[in-house]
Order: sequence, then structure tokens, then C-alpha cells
Amino acid sequence: MIHFVAMKVLIIVLAMFVFSTEPAKLPESKGAAQSNGTQIANKTDGSHNQENPSPPRTAVNQLSGANRENLTSDTDGHGHKEDREIQRELVWFTGTLAVVGVLQLVVMFLQWLTYKRQAHEMRRQRHEMVRQRTEISGQRVATEGQLKAMREQITKMTEQTESLKQSVLVAQDMATTAKDGAKAARDSVEMFISKERARLIVIAPSKRLEASLKAWGPDFPYYDFLLEIAHHGTTDAFNVRAQARLDINEKGKESRNREWTMSVSIPNIIRANTLPVVLKIPATLNSEQFERIGSNDSTIHVFGKVAYEDTFGRSHETTFYYIWEVEHILIDEESQHYEEIGDWKTGGTESENLST
Repeated sequence: MIHFVAMKVLIIVLAMFVFSTEPAKLPESKGAAQSNGTQIANKTDGSHNQENPSPPRTAVNQLSGANRENLTSDTDGHGHKEDREIQRELVWFTGTLAVVGVLQLVVMFLQWLTYKRQAHEMRRQRHEMVRQRTEISGQRVATEGQLKAMREQITKMTEQTESLKQSVLVAQDMATTAKDGAKAARDSVEMFISKERARLIVIAPSKRLEASLKAWGPDFPYYDFLLEIAHHGTTDAFNVRAQARLDINEKGKESRNREWTMSVSIPNIIRANTLPVVLKIPATLNSEQFERIGSNDSTIHVFGKVAYEDTFGRSHETTFYYIWEVEHILIDEESQHYEEIGDWKTGGTESENLST
């Protein structure tokens, strides 16, 4: 493209140069030839006139002959000028055609070079396209091979997935069976431990209040409240410890701050198949309190817990909460005879009367 533009500029410059240059001197024109012919004719006429002499000219004839000569001279000069102009234009036209032809040849040569370069580029592109088509064909074959391999892998993976599902189902069944077996074994162990472990139970106090209270002396207001702890089980209880408290409260009211208790003396080990162990809870009772208890204005509250460990290393705890209340029961309506009957009842919350 750059060569083509340069040639256009070169053509324009050459054309301007040709048109601005003066043409070479031309040979004599037709007018000059005609002037020579006229001179020959004049000479012939002169010789003829000499052979045939005319009559003598008058002044008028001489004057008109001079005018004719001037007229003929002007006409010959004008014809020569026109001939030169025509010849100059022909020369210019012919030179221009020659220059245009040369420039056309140059342009055609440059176009041939351009077409040759384009043909070379098109051949290169064709070879490149053939190469790319070959590569694409190879890639397509490779892709088809990969697709085939992937399909085979998918088929194998599907088969493996089905096999794995079956294996998972079998494993789940085995796990369920093992879980059921473990649960059954654990239940058996728990049942065995529950059957064989030590189990300490607090026995409710005697319905006779005086049987449950043991005075320290005849003149002392200090007593020991007696509770029995029975052992159920075939193995011993270890690290036995107890805490308890006895309160005198108004009827209908329970003890406050029940978490505060005092440690009570108890054997550290309670053997299996032995008599109940007596738990002694210290208490202070005066005659006024006994009267209020007898009149059913006050009640006795005994609560606490016994903690221990079984032979399997598990910790257990037994809590208790008892309330002594006296009720007046009508024995004879006619005599309005009432009898005082006291009894122990369970008090507190469910967690305060629990054996683990």
C-alpha cells in the first residue's frame, strides 16, 4: 500500500514536469511550405509576364498591387503561426500519452508485485490453515479418545458406586447388628451391675417417736435421732459418708437452707448381707418443743443424704426427707375422746427422696 501511494505521487510529479517543460524546436510548418510555393508561383508568373508583357500599370494598379502583397504576407504569417500551434499541441499530446503509458506500465508492475505478495501471503495462510486443520483433526481424535476413556471411567465408576452402595448397605447392617449386640451386651452388663452392686436404702423411722429418740442423759436436752440404713445387694459399699440435720418447724412449714447439713458418723465400708447400720443424727429438744409437737403445733423434719461407691467404681447417692406429724383422731363421739397418733411422712421434693 505504501509503494502504491509513492508511485501515485511520482506519477503526479512527472506529469507536472512534462507539462512545465518547453518542447524542442519543430521543423518548418505548412505555412512556410506554402510561402515557398507562392514564391515559385510568383516567379513563374513573372517569367510569363516577361514573355507576355502587360500593358503599362497605372498609379491605381500599382497601389492595388502593393495592398495585395501586404495582404498575402499577413495571411502567410498567420498560417505559419497556426501550424506551429497545432504541431506543438500534437507533440504535447503525444508526450503525455507516452508518459501516461510509461506510468501505467509502472503502476501495473507495482500492482503485479502487490498481487504477487498477496498470493504469497494467501499461500502461507493456506498452509497455515491446512496445518491448523491437521492439528484440529488430531485434537478431535485425541478428544474423542479422551471422551471414550471418560465414558469407560464413568461406566466403571457407576459399577463401583453400585458395588459401594451394596457394601455400605452390608456395612450398615453389620453396624446395626453390632450396635444391637453392643447395646444388648451393655444392657446385660448394666443388668448384672444393677443386680450385683451395693444399694443402700434409708429405712423410715419407727412410728413410736420415743423409739427413734435416744437421750444423752436424764437431765440433758440432747438426743440422738436414730435412722437405719439397710444394704441391698451382693457386693460391698465403699467410701460411705453421710450428712443429715433435724429441725423443729411450725406445722405446714418446711426447713430452710436444706443444703446445709452436718456430717454424721457412719462406717466407711458396709458389707453385704449384714444387719442395718444405725445412723445417729444429733438433735436438741426441750420440754416446750415436745409439748408443741404433742399438740400438733410443731413438726419434726429430718433430712440428709448418704453417698457411697460400689465395687464397680460407680458413685451413688441416697437422699431422704421425713416429717413427724401428730394427728388427733376422734375415738368416741359421745365422750368426744381423741387420741393422739403420730406418724412419719415423706417431705421435700422428689430429688430429696431419691436413690441412685
